Amino acid sequence: MAAAYIGWSFLYAFYEIRPHSLNEIMSGTFIRQWLEQPDHMWYIPMIISLYIIVPLLRYITASQDEKLFRYIVIIFIAGIAIHTVFDFPELPAMQKWTQNYIYPALWATPYSIVCQYMFWMLFGYIAYTYRPRKQVRLVLYGLGLLSVVLFEIINYVYFTETGAASASNLVQKFNLLMFFKNVSIFYIFICGFEDITFSDRAKKWIAKMSSATLVIYLAHWLIHSILFDHGFLYTGKMCLPITAAAWVYAIISFVVGLVLAELTHLVPWKKAWIKVRGL
Repeated sequence: MAAAYIGWSFLYAFYEIRPHSLNEIMSGTFIRQWLEQPDHMWYIPMIISLYIIVPLLRYITASQDEKLFRYIVIIFIAGIAIHTVFDFPELPAMQKWTQNYIYPALWATPYSIVCQYMFWMLFGYIAYTYRPRKQVRLVLYGLGLLSVVLFEIINYVYFTETGAASASNLVQKFNLLMFFKNVSIFYIFICGFEDITFSDRAKKWIAKMSSATLVIYLAHWLIHSILFDHGFLYTGKMCLPITAAAWVYAIISFVVGLVLAELTHLVPWKKAWIKVRGL
C-alpha cells in the first residue's frame, strides 16, 4: 500500500507539473506537488492506519458480545444521523435556523468520536456476522434505492437555488444517504449471490475485477484529467451527476484499470509487494 501511495503520487505530481519548465520540475515545486497529493489519495493512508489498529479491533470482535455489538451499531448510526445534518446542503431559507439553533445544539454532541473509519470496519464485521432476515434486507435495499433518488433530488434543488454544481458533502461516508446505499450494496453482494453458482471462467473474471479495484480507484482521476484537458470530457455545471460524460469516464476508467492491473503480471522482476495491484 505504501508503494502504491508513493508511486501514484509521483505520477500525479509529474502530470500536474508537466507543462512547466525543467527547472521547476527539478526544483522544490515538484517535491511540493508530490507531497501535497491529489484529494482522492486520502484513501491509502486511511487503509494503512486501519491495518495498524486491526490488532486492537480484533479484541473487540473476538469477544462475540452481542450487547457490545448492538451498542456499537446504535452509537454509530446515531453519529451518522447527526453528521448528516452538517453534510446536508444549507439553503438560504434555512440559514437562520441552522446557524442559530440546530448547529450549536449538535456541535455539543460527541458525534465525531464514532464518525471514524474504524467504526465502518467494526460495523462491516457485525453486519457480515449477524445477517438480517430477508424481509429486513428488502427494507434496506429499498432505503438504499431511495437514498440514490434523494441524492439526485437534493442535488437538483441545490443547483437551482445556489447555482453550484452539486451538494458534494453528501458523497461523504458519514451521512444516512451514503449509509443506506453502502449497506444495501454490501448485503446484495454477500447475500444476493450466495445461491448462484458461477462457472470457473466467471470466477476468474470476478477475481480479476476484484484485484483491479485499487488501481481503478487510484487511476480514475488521472484518466479524468487527461480526458478533460484534451477536450474529450466536459463536465461543466451539472445539476445531476449522472450524465453521459460521467458514464463514458467511468467505463474508460474501469477498462484502463483492468488493463493496468493485468500488466503487473507481465513485469518479470516483480517482487511480492508489487502484487498489490495499485502500483
